[in-house]
Amino acid sequence: MTALLVAASVWVACSSPEQPVVPQKTQTQTPSGSATSGPTVVDNEADWPAGFIPVTYAPGVFNSCGLESISEESVWLLDCSGLVVIVNDGQSSTLELPGAIAASDGILLRQGGAVDAVDILLTADSNDQQGELLTYDVMATEVLRTLAIGSGWPTAGAVIGRRSVVSTLNGRIVEIRGGSASALVEGLDPLIAIAASRDTVWGVSETGTVTVLPEGKAVRLPSNVKPAAALAVGESVWVATTDSGLFRVGRSGARSLHVPGGINTLVRCSDGVWIAQQRLGATFGSRPGLRRLDPSGRILDTIPMPDGPNGLSCFGQSLWIHTERGTLLRRMSG
Repeated sequence: MTALLVAASVWVACSSPEQPVVPQKTQTQTPSGSATSGPTVVDNEADWPAGFIPVTYAPGVFNSCGLESISEESVWLLDCSGLVVIVNDGQSSTLELPGAIAASDGILLRQGGAVDAVDILLTADSNDQQGELLTYDVMATEVLRTLAIGSGWPTAGAVIGRRSVVSTLNGRIVEIRGGSASALVEGLDPLIAIAASRDTVWGVSETGTVTVLPEGKAVRLPSNVKPAAALAVGESVWVATTDSGLFRVGRSGARSLHVPGGINTLVRCSDGVWIAQQRLGATFGSRPGLRRLDPSGRILDTIPMPDGPNGLSCFGQSLWIHTERGTLLRRMSG
């Protein structure tokens, strides 16, 4: 976060060449208030809601494929080009991944506790569409190992104790345990998200079917919704959609949590579940922003923002937000 042998890990999905390339790391000092190339970044603290502090970093990440915090002071930003920018206490370091990162959110997961390794899901740039898991040692800054996960490009990953599960675009859910990979189920519709809690795994397909393991039960979302991400909350899974709000899915069925607007991503934090939206609804002039919900699905806060959030991550009391135009924000709870 090896994923199964260390205290914690982070998942990244990317596209790689046929011959793996070891990621290269460089270190740069980020001057306070320095500008980055690309779209205009809203980096004035006065432009943001109270408590949301802009964090300067370089180089800018504007084609974001997600972010993941590895401590309260450090966050990884992923550019879909294959660049990882690590922001930590006023400094930025970069990793050049061996390929472009998949344009998909919800694929960066952490087991909890101190993060000392990162698991990177790779998709082979070839006709066989084989997936691989590359484990990167954060402290030693080197690749520890690679593990083949079989056919199908990986789309998302989740950690359950000392085992991990991965969803693939060809409808497989793969379990990774003890350095080996085996399929839990095959032949599902193309999967775009996965969530896990204790002994239950939920695989979410692009067609709106949620497969519940180990029993293999299929639960349907309402027709024509477009799932985007999934998060295990208690004994159910919350499925965010790009067009129809948020749904709670259990073994007995799915019901709407009555959150207006489409959702980019969602994350569980110490003070509730945060969701990122490009439009909060007519009440807020269709502005982008964030909502905070309690575990029952009740909306606690709605926070309009000047730029749309497209990535969220939490560690301890820190909520990290990355926006469409490249601003990185940090909010401390409590």
